[in-house]
Amino acid sequence: MTVAVFNKGKFVDFWLNDLDDKSWIERTIASKGWLRQDVEVFWYEYSRNGSEILSFDAEKNLQKISIDQIEIDGVLSPMVTIEQTFNKIPVYLNGAMV
Repeated sequence: MTVAVFNKGKFVDFWLNDLDDKSWIERTIASKGWLRQDVEVFWYEYSRNGSEILSFDAEKNLQKISIDQIEIDGVLSPMVTIEQTFNKIPVYLNGAMV
């Protein structure tokens, strides 16, 4: 499982916390000085290994991507491929647990 945190609509970090005890969410928001209504926490059914390349689409779904070099007209160019998309599962939105 992967937990991602957004503040004011922008990705902040991945968290390794256990979602069985969600009290850490409020504690972290308070310690960072964030406004509760600006924070979104989503989890994804994907286990990170730390070496993959990840991104988010416009709806904050997690995307595992790969970047390969391909030759176009004799020039090597990067080709980005979305290998898999993992739908977000809301945990914390608008200042409250979901």
